[in-house]
Parts: sequence; C-alpha cells; structure tokens
Amino acid sequence: QTYWQTKGRVYEILASRSMLLEYKNPATSKYLSPGQDYIEFSSASELDDAIQYFSNNEEARTLVATRGYITYTERYTAFKFWSAICN
Repeated sequence: QTYWQTKGRVYEILASRSMLLEYKNPATSKYLSPGQDYIEFSSASELDDAIQYFSNNEEARTLVATRGYITYTERYTAFKFWSAICN
C-alpha cells in the first residue's frame, strides 16, 4: 500500500520562486493545481520531457514558478500555518 504525503520541500521550492517538478500523487494535487502551480510527471520519460521543455522555455517556466509562489504566499506561509494552529 502506498501512502502519499506532501513534504516540506514542496513549499520550500515554491517559497523560493522556483518551478516545482513533482511526481504525480494525490497529496500534492490536493493542495496545489497541477499544470499551474507545479508540473507533475508519472514516469522518467515524462520527467525528461518536462525538463527539456522548461529548460528551453524560460517564459513558461517563469509562469509556473510565479503561479506556485503566489499560491504559496496566499495559502501556505509559515505565518498563516501558525496563525491557524494558534487560533
């Protein structure tokens, strides 16, 4: 049985305004929008294709990274997390 979870590195990548490439899983897609906030892949060849495409398309890469950063700042900053816990 597989148990999926979203690791802290996902949010660290978004917070650094970098584009996230993430293996397709229900945990990450529960919190972020695939194809908008990050790029998902389900095989090594899909990962290779995504790396090739985004390496050669700075505008597309920047757009995904920016959308991911905006989603992070709107929903998942440490301040928002701890405020929710303390309230």
